[in-house]
Amino acid sequence: LEILLAQQVSAKETAAIIVEPFLGEGGYVQAAPEFLQGLRAICDKHGILLIIDEVQSGFARTGKYFNIEYSGVRPDIMIIAKGLANGYPLSGVVSRKELTDKLQPGTLGGTYAGNAIA
Repeated sequence: LEILLAQQVSAKETAAIIVEPFLGEGGYVQAAPEFLQGLRAICDKHGILLIIDEVQSGFARTGKYFNIEYSGVRPDIMIIAKGLANGYPLSGVVSRKELTDKLQPGTLGGTYAGNAIA
């Protein structure tokens, strides 16, 4: 990843890296804690946000409440759904307060925005 950031894409022009800590499609593959810790270190080094997609793995579907807990990594943003509402069309975006405070009304949308439950 460091080579990619140095040769193919500028780290200064990379806003975020998004990753599923538990790959649900293609074999149920758990990301190694060292891999996720390495991503966190690279993101911190370059000022890149780390976004963790817990849509399939969140809410104790892999043992812990969120799968990222196995690595000890704290994401900047976490995407949640599916297990959140037990089948209802509900999702969420969780982030650090300083990031959420930057949002202007109407700038955060999603697949389920505007439905009867939301």
